[in-house]
Amino acid sequence: MKQRIGIVGCGAAGIQLAYSLKNDFDLTIMHDQEADDIRFGKIRSTQVHFSPARSRERQLHMPVQDGAPSIRHIHLSIGNQKLFAGKLADAASSVDQRMAFSRAMNDLERQGVQFRKAKVYRDNIGSLA
Repeated sequence: MKQRIGIVGCGAAGIQLAYSLKNDFDLTIMHDQEADDIRFGKIRSTQVHFSPARSRERQLHMPVQDGAPSIRHIHLSIGNQKLFAGKLADAASSVDQRMAFSRAMNDLERQGVQFRKAKVYRDNIGSLA
């Protein structure tokens, strides 16, 4: 019998943690929204996934985020102040978190990870253990 682990939240860290543990543990992810709530909900953010994150996603066999062109250069400025400009060592990609999170949640569920729609607060976390 596999040891049971609960993961609170299904953001980038929770999803990567679930992919890294799913073969060795019985996982339940507690999140306050279901995959379709996220997919069809408001825009959360578009996040750049740099080479280390993309490499981890490949190693963990996470769903591929296709469609966005590769990012090869970056220019960061605030107001008139240029903070950084340069070529990236390896390509990055821009990812719509709604699509990435919902696709990963559906994929994890197909692989046996359980999801429980719940808000977790400091006061009730002990009862979940």
